[in-house]
Amino acid sequence: MWLGKLYNQSAQKATGKQDIFGTKNRQKVLLPCRYIIPTGENGASLLKKKAQFSPALGIIGHMKEKYHRAITEQALRPHFDPAALEEVIRANLGQDVIRYQFGHDHFHYDNNSFAAGDAYIEEQRRAVIQTLQGGGPASLARAAFGRLTHTAQDFYAHSNYTALWRERHPGAAPDAIHPYLAEVIQDSRLTSGRIYPPLEYFSFIPPLAPLVIPLLPRDSHAWMNKDDPSRPDFAYAYAAAVKRTEDELEQIRRALTPQQISAFQMGNGANEQSRNR
Repeated sequence: MWLGKLYNQSAQKATGKQDIFGTKNRQKVLLPCRYIIPTGENGASLLKKKAQFSPALGIIGHMKEKYHRAITEQALRPHFDPAALEEVIRANLGQDVIRYQFGHDHFHYDNNSFAAGDAYIEEQRRAVIQTLQGGGPASLARAAFGRLTHTAQDFYAHSNYTALWRERHPGAAPDAIHPYLAEVIQDSRLTSGRIYPPLEYFSFIPPLAPLVIPLLPRDSHAWMNKDDPSRPDFAYAYAAAVKRTEDELEQIRRALTPQQISAFQMGNGANEQSRNR
């Protein structure tokens, strides 16, 4: 009974008693670049490897930590030394701390926050380039890049981009996915999962999730997410995230000199050498 009452209150608050897909409030999608995201499980990173919570970072709710790490490592390991890569990953994971789960939809492309998410990615990209071009600390650039990759990756995990792409390419394998197909980006049906407070917050608690999720609308984050392999289209979201992460790195590299690229990718030692020249 109480869950049903919470659902009714949440749905009415989120939709204004209009259609639950929020077509009235959908923002125009203008992603600034072409091509999605995640980082490592280290024993205590996940609570019993089931809950999406890290005691160290306070992570809860979105694409599971180990998949963010795996995607980011797969995309960037050929380019970054281990210490520099770990800085990027740390910043990537930091976007899922509890305080960023409320009032920061643009960090995750939740609630159809496409325009705000695009602007945030562009802001972080500028921060990376301007920091390195100005001779600033490469660690700050790597932190901005980690934040950027998280948001870019969540676009695929939290929207229906993969479903719309597969509709156009029936039978295609996950590794064939294009991470920024214009006709999908411009499709009026493109949407991302909505958060229905307070009921949806209980779906982040593993023992309660089976009771709560059936009560939520199908356009909710709980139903739409592709945050782990149990979710439909996870393999497509994962593959798109790897490609998008690679593409974001290339966009940044094109704006930098070889010395700046070395400082960015090779850790503190290379950074100090570059600044002393």
